[in-house]
Parts: sequence; structure tokens; C-alpha cells
Amino acid sequence: MAGKQDGGAVSRRDFLAHCSSQAAWLSGALALASGQRVSCAGEDQKTYGSAFLDSYFEPGQEVPDAVKLRYKCQVVENQCPRPEMWKIIFVFQFLRGSGPQPYELQSNLYTWRFVYPHLSRREANGEVRGLQNLAGETSLFLSVPDNHRDKRIGARTRAPSMFPTLDQEIDGIKDLWKREQVSQSNVTGKVLSIEVARGPIAKDLRGWSAHEELPPGKYRTWRTTALLDGVPYKVDFVLPEEGAGYFVPGRMTQIATEAFFDHSGLFQAFFWDIEIQREHRSTWERLRRWKLVESDAKPEENTWGMKYARFKRRPAIEVSNDGTRTYAKKGDLIELV
Repeated sequence: MAGKQDGGAVSRRDFLAHCSSQAAWLSGALALASGQRVSCAGEDQKTYGSAFLDSYFEPGQEVPDAVKLRYKCQVVENQCPRPEMWKIIFVFQFLRGSGPQPYELQSNLYTWRFVYPHLSRREANGEVRGLQNLAGETSLFLSVPDNHRDKRIGARTRAPSMFPTLDQEIDGIKDLWKREQVSQSNVTGKVLSIEVARGPIAKDLRGWSAHEELPPGKYRTWRTTALLDGVPYKVDFVLPEEGAGYFVPGRMTQIATEAFFDHSGLFQAFFWDIEIQREHRSTWERLRRWKLVESDAKPEENTWGMKYARFKRRPAIEVSNDGTRTYAKKGDLIELV
């Protein structure tokens, strides 16, 4: 987790190792983050509260030409007023192209909020000049990670007052940079409408990168639009065209949790009307089937994570930790019908 607050010792090894293994699964490459590994069979494992729910397609039903994704979400409860109670809901958007390396975008919900000047950068000592941490205020992070450490990712915010840019190394891991845009208002209780859409090939490569200049190459733009209080806020991203031309056909998006068991405090959000649009089409298609592909919960510990819900009279995914044994277990399907 980039910019983790102090307090609450949570192992990042398993969470980042799983994220790395996802990239390896998509690309056929080795895990990306050096020094990280998945726990071996028989090894004592602690439950931290990490679960991974994928959009799911049966073999032969994948969509190879999706270029837009949209959904609605709302954080209903954020009872995490102290830094050591932090939690995160990640929403990954997986992209692919003709090349071997996939890329990703993120639109994540954190239990705290960063306040900072536009174009801030976390220094080697871990500090950001002028940054404040506001625990208990939910924020939306619109981000692109440099998972391959090739410096071939970037972002430009079109709303620097609401979504200013922050560059930082994820958890202080050397050269594992992430360019983030964090909402400057508390989004608890507010309906967020998020759309991620493919754009044209970038013509101007200046001003995108955390490293000042992008390496030479052909870059595809993607735009994330967050509708908040009736106002659309836009952030543009660039990624290599050969790794980011479309959504991954069978695994376009994923909702994931961190620290939902290990840290106290209720964090509850709902996701609904999750849809994709294909290239050269104007209609939207619902992502109705979801599968819990990984969780560090023991079988009797399904007291947090994801489950089916009705919210605003719509079928929805609830992501929370209310302590009841009602949540999906590894391998379970959630059908939004």
C-alpha cells in the first residue's frame, strides 16, 4: 500500500506477492516484486484480511475487445478513526495488448485521506512536504503503478484541485513507483460513478511520468472519470500500446481487500451496475458473475470480504467486515441477478 500510515503491523509480503503472481499469470513472466514470495504449503499463515474477487467468464465466453468499464460505488461506513485501523479496497483494471507484458490501472478506496499540494513527491526519507493524513475520512485514489519498473507509465490530472498528483514508491520499495491522484474531499456516504475508457494514442509524451520523461515508444491513453457530487473529475493515463490496448478478455477487473481482518473498525462499501462496452459499440453489458479467486481467511473465518447484497434496489457486491459468517469463501461465485 503506497503511503501506509504508521501503526498496525501487517505483512505486505503475501499481498504484494499475490498481486505480482497475478501479473505473472497474465503475462507468463516471473513475479515482479523482488524479494516477495507466496507462502509455501504447510507454512504457518496468519490471516490479515486480503481477498481477491474477479469478474468471471466461463471458458469461451470471454470478451476480447472491451474498451470501457464503468461502475457505481458508495462507502456507507468508515469506523476507522485512528491510523492503526487503516484498510483499503482496491479496484484493479487489467489491460493487455499484443505484447507479453500486461499493465493495470487502479481506483481504490482508503479509510484515510491525504491532503497535499499538486505534483508532490515522496522523498527518500518517506516524507512529502505539506502532506497531511486524515484518518477516518474515506478517499478515492486514481492510480497507475510501475509494476514492471520500466518507467513506461504516467498520468496527468485534469482536476488538480480535487485530484492532485502524488508520486511515491509503493511501501518504500526501491524503484516500485506509483503515480496517484487522491480525492481532496471525504467521500464517505457519497455515490461515486467511475468510468475507465480507452483513448487515442498519445502524441505529446511530456509531463506524464514520475521520472520526468517517458522512454521512447508508442503509448495508449486511458481516461478515468469520477463523478462526485454531480461533477466529473478526469485523470488521463498513458501505458505502452503493446500492453494496454484492451481489457484482459476473461479477467477485466478485480476487487480486493487489505487489512480487513487484522485491523479493527468497520469499513463497508457497495459496488453495483458494473458494466463494460466493446470496441465500436454503444451498448453496455453487465458483469454479472464474480469469483473469489484468493483469500487468506481460514474456512471458518469468512467474517469479512465480499458477499452478495441488495443496495439501492440493485444487486450489488458488499465489501465489509461486520463479523458475521456470511461472506464468500475461496472458490465461491457471486452472481449479480
